[in-house]
Amino acid sequence: MNLKKSKILALILIAILIGGAFWLFSQTPEYVATATLTVTPAAKADAPKVIPQVELPKAAAVGANAETDAATAKTADPNAAAQAELKAAFLNMGRLIRAGDYATFKETYSYIDPSPSDLNDIQRAREHQASVAAARARDPENPLTRFMQQSDIANAQSYEALASQTPIFNSDRDEATYQYIAPDVTPDSETGDNIGTGTYSGTGEARPLTFIKINGRWYYKPTNYKKPDSQGK
Repeated sequence: MNLKKSKILALILIAILIGGAFWLFSQTPEYVATATLTVTPAAKADAPKVIPQVELPKAAAVGANAETDAATAKTADPNAAAQAELKAAFLNMGRLIRAGDYATFKETYSYIDPSPSDLNDIQRAREHQASVAAARARDPENPLTRFMQQSDIANAQSYEALASQTPIFNSDRDEATYQYIAPDVTPDSETGDNIGTGTYSGTGEARPLTFIKINGRWYYKPTNYKKPDSQGK
């Protein structure tokens, strides 16, 4: 009897162990799946937070660049190139006058009409230049020679002062008008004529001075100048 009871108890124990093993295997996959589901959603929920943090600054930068480019285009000066050319011309005028090179000054910046009067002006400029150069070489300390040299400096300064001005352009941008102030003058005690004093203060009466672009070069515009047909007028 005791032996039968022992066999029955052993069979029950084996059944319990086998059943427990089957229960464990049957529950393990479900547990793993549950654990995976609890971890994976957390990772997916965090991912969208990272993407906007990376993309938003790029969008903001693009917008800022677009606004800057638009502002630059809006404020660009269409006359800037012409004004830069004229500025360089005025500084060169000053250099030529200081050097006493009146002929090159007139040939370069005075529009020469092929007429006897204009050609005579060029010849007179050459003669004056040679005379002044000879006087400076002969007696550089002579009061008249020094006065002429000081007057050249004042004339040079009057043109150099135009380089800092903003001119008024015509619609074709081939004419630019400046406000020119001549060197200081004083009446001659004997003749009453105005003569230069060899100084430039920039405080005298301003008068309009117009330059015109012809064939890619800027010239002082003569009062009686008319555009030829090739210039569109």
